[in-house]
Amino acid sequence: MAQGLTCQGVWTPNPDRAGRPSASCLGFRLLTWNEWQEARANLLILAPGDHAMGELVFRMSQCPKLETTHEVRCALHLSGSLSKDVLSPLERLGYGGAAIHPLRAFAQHETDGKSLRGVFCGLEEGSSEAEGITSLFASAGGEVMEIPSRGKGAYHGSATMATNLVVALLYTAEKELTRGAPKIPCPRDVIASLAQSAVDSYRDKGAKEALTGPIERQDLSAIQTHLEAISPAPASLEVYRALSLAALELAREKSGCDLTKMEAIRLCLDGIPTKHNR
Repeated sequence: MAQGLTCQGVWTPNPDRAGRPSASCLGFRLLTWNEWQEARANLLILAPGDHAMGELVFRMSQCPKLETTHEVRCALHLSGSLSKDVLSPLERLGYGGAAIHPLRAFAQHETDGKSLRGVFCGLEEGSSEAEGITSLFASAGGEVMEIPSRGKGAYHGSATMATNLVVALLYTAEKELTRGAPKIPCPRDVIASLAQSAVDSYRDKGAKEALTGPIERQDLSAIQTHLEAISPAPASLEVYRALSLAALELAREKSGCDLTKMEAIRLCLDGIPTKHNR
């Protein structure tokens, strides 16, 4: 709508979903189940959870087929992990299938037309009406990039790591900071500041140059101290070990790396006693 297109209406089984404004409050006309077909929309945007996509598409495909038209029709889903092939049952109704996924976490409804500005959007290769979809999202400020169908699982997993799992990591770090230094007035601000600095450095320099800390310095003693301090919190300890092993692989690529020290750190992280950490 922000791009000047006409929205025929919205069908949803949850018009008053808790915590979100209703479709009618957003200015959308609420459709009954069969009206989506009668509206003859040339673009359907499907946005259920991945677990519900197959059943929804099947139900839609069972609707009566209207008379043939020469109008281009496209069904577009917004899932980052599902292939556009999940939409193939709608071909009998004259809709080609397409899939695009904005790489941004949308915590609430936004209707000002600005929510896609600067957002990378993964368009699945072979999507129906790819040129028109690219033009539409680009006009809203999005950066459209083509994603191969076979790579969508890794693509979406990567996006999850960079968003949802980063939030989980920050939460874990905040818990440990609070446990170790309970008098800090706003631990969230401290953690957010550190994380923002790391993100900025990663963007500007790349991962290898942005990596700092005891693993990059090959400081086994500091790592042993961390492991001992975090050990009362098994979940936090598991996070620390897993990410430290990933950082270790990155540190190995840097010049001046002492492979003997790196191996001692790996064994320590794996919980294997050595002459260095007994």
